[in-house]
Amino acid sequence: MILEEVDRFQLGQDQIMAVGILDSRAYLAASWNGRVAARDPGRRKTEEVVVADGSACSGLAVASSDAGIAVTTFAGGVHLLDPETLHQRKQVRLSQSALTCAAISTDRQIFAFGGRRPEIVCVRASDLSTICRFDGHHDWLEALAFQPESRILAAGDQTGDIRIWSIREQKERHLLQGHRGAVMALAWSPAGAQIASGGHDKIIRLWNPEDGSMIGQLTGHKSTVRGLAFLGGGQTLISASQDRTIRFWDVAARMQTASFTTDDQWLTALALDNRGKLMVTGSLVGVVRLLAIKD
Repeated sequence: MILEEVDRFQLGQDQIMAVGILDSRAYLAASWNGRVAARDPGRRKTEEVVVADGSACSGLAVASSDAGIAVTTFAGGVHLLDPETLHQRKQVRLSQSALTCAAISTDRQIFAFGGRRPEIVCVRASDLSTICRFDGHHDWLEALAFQPESRILAAGDQTGDIRIWSIREQKERHLLQGHRGAVMALAWSPAGAQIASGGHDKIIRLWNPEDGSMIGQLTGHKSTVRGLAFLGGGQTLISASQDRTIRFWDVAARMQTASFTTDDQWLTALALDNRGKLMVTGSLVGVVRLLAIKD
């Protein structure tokens, strides 16, 4: 694999909390400084807004180029932004404490948000109306991820627990335990047959979501794992870490196949486009990069 930088921009000097790819025309970042930016790499143009409550942004989830972008804040608010202009369409207060992470179902119908309370709130993407709430974690949430083509949600928290929730049944399905320290990143394989998790203990763990068993682990990172994404059919896993590296892993062989060291101070966020050709990363000091993935 080869990583080639396509574009970059600076969103202040604070930590990038979340990144995303809207479409081929724009990629996104949300910062601790309370700003959200959309960047057009072709025109080298960046649009920035300050979220309405002025507090630090914590999470970002892209519904679609039509439905909007949801941004969470440490004031407990969710802001639904217009993808073209970043103007606010709707704002709701979902928690009395900080919201810390966000996810969108693959059919783009449901947002899930987690926070320090700790509680998961699932809402309709169309109007942010509440569908259900899950209260079972023992510390605040750090990572959320939906199983592809389903209403199953994985949630990782500060204790190291990962809980699998069914939105249709509105109950917990499995508890996955093994991490020591916070779970900071989660990813489902494209077919939904595996979950990858990473966090403070520097180890990437692979899980069977059907019974909650751990089926493998990947070691090599020297600091907290902050981003995970499966590539292609799920044979390859990409990870981003505070050790400044992006690593590629052969999932079946449980081995690293490539490693790239960046000049960023900590990598804090990772997102892929739907084709697995473009990657966005965020850093501790506000740098956002768009990278092309080549064989």
